[in-house]
Amino acid sequence: KIIEDNSNGLWVVPYQDASYSSNLENHYVTNKWGDTQIGISYPSKVHVIGGFFKGQEGGEGVWAKSIRVIGYCDGEQIQITNWFDIDSFPSWFAIDLFNVDRIVFEAIPSYNGRGWYAMDDLTFIPKSQNEDEILDTVILDFEDCPLNQDLNKSQYGGLIWEQGSGINNSDFENNIFNSSNI
Repeated sequence: KIIEDNSNGLWVVPYQDASYSSNLENHYVTNKWGDTQIGISYPSKVHVIGGFFKGQEGGEGVWAKSIRVIGYCDGEQIQITNWFDIDSFPSWFAIDLFNVDRIVFEAIPSYNGRGWYAMDDLTFIPKSQNEDEILDTVILDFEDCPLNQDLNKSQYGGLIWEQGSGINNSDFENNIFNSSNI
């Protein structure tokens, strides 16, 4: 299948034939089209704890080399993680972003400006309006999602699964490779 450069990514639970030796549970999400910038918005502020990540779809040659997560609150970038390397086995990425209402995953591409990865057990704690109240930890394991589900249309977990930014290699190189965090 030919992918147009302007194909914006989606969050999807891959269908059975697209699952690449997952080593994750049965269902997980991936960044469809290998989009290198794709986000998730929360209905209120949260502490994003982390999740399991690994290479996805087609083998090592197309996996994102590394990912990082940028945290936003009220439209302002407030935190950013270090780069996290992707490999064939799921590894826990301790994202640890506090008081954010939106996160954006950035990936270093490996194939035609794209890089695929799989995510499972996205874990976060909603922040309570009442500081004395402790809210339950939320773990999105995607096991209750059907295969090939487009999360962008679902509000799965009460979240907004954003469409990706598409491929713009000049912006990517300016924003990612010239960053002091790499």
